[in-house]
Amino acid sequence: MRHERRIIEAFKSNGIQRVLLINDGYDVPALQYETLRTLIDYFESTSGRDTCIAASLTSDQIDSASEAALDSALEYDPLNDAVAVLYRKFVDTREKKFDPGGHCEILKGATLNVLQPIDLLLKKCGKDLDIYYAGLND
Repeated sequence: MRHERRIIEAFKSNGIQRVLLINDGYDVPALQYETLRTLIDYFESTSGRDTCIAASLTSDQIDSASEAALDSALEYDPLNDAVAVLYRKFVDTREKKFDPGGHCEILKGATLNVLQPIDLLLKKCGKDLDIYYAGLND
């Protein structure tokens, strides 16, 4: 706890405004054919659509992602973009509603659990501190 206070004070006294965390845990998990049915159901359900909108996706983006999932178009940008938005929201909140079928938790949960204390500490360093996340693929 003493170290935590020292770190927080160091951030504040040095005027640090931005932090970039880089780890492969922040890379969006690759889509797999086995997860498409879950994504289709998610994009077409009322709760899934509402969650997508809460994650800042538009209705058009959701429709495009759903069509791509129906066509099994794993490489289609609108599908990958929608999944990336949901994953970023999942990383930020760790709320299961942003992880259709639990796919992200299965593939990235252990790594995100290790990174979470760092993230929580940084969030205590000031409301004006901008925290950015990048995967190794970014």
